[in-house]
Amino acid sequence: AGLTRNAASSGGAEGLLGALDRDHDGSILDDVMGYLGGGGDLAGGAGILGHILGGRQTNVESAVSRSSGVDLASVAKIMAMVAPLIMGALGTMKRQQGFDASGLAAALGQEERAARQVSPSAVDMFARMLDSDGDGDPMDDIVKMGSGLLGSLFKS
Repeated sequence: AGLTRNAASSGGAEGLLGALDRDHDGSILDDVMGYLGGGGDLAGGAGILGHILGGRQTNVESAVSRSSGVDLASVAKIMAMVAPLIMGALGTMKRQQGFDASGLAAALGQEERAARQVSPSAVDMFARMLDSDGDGDPMDDIVKMGSGLLGSLFKS
């Protein structure tokens, strides 16, 4: 949901496309078992999560821990391991489909709709966690987070 909302703004989508081109070509998916068996890229994954979630990362991890019954340290590790895989999957989609910023936003929107069909309560829970100003619309909050992500990515 966070990536979808970030990609909904033209600047957010362009920044995400740039990150995919630079760092996430999808090759990580060539050996997922090796990646996971090697402990993953926890530092890189934590960086991705930090950029997307900002100061809400701990709140999101805590909420996932409470709702899943998995301890907080394990949730944080799993999320950090999965984040590069998600970016790799997006990189593969971009490479295969050759989409631009609007195509990226459409692809992410389609994935979010599919996730809502499977588990609407989980998607809604994450949307509420990302709505830092409590106005019922996490989009403005995601754009703010995305701006921070873009600033950090362009400084890299």
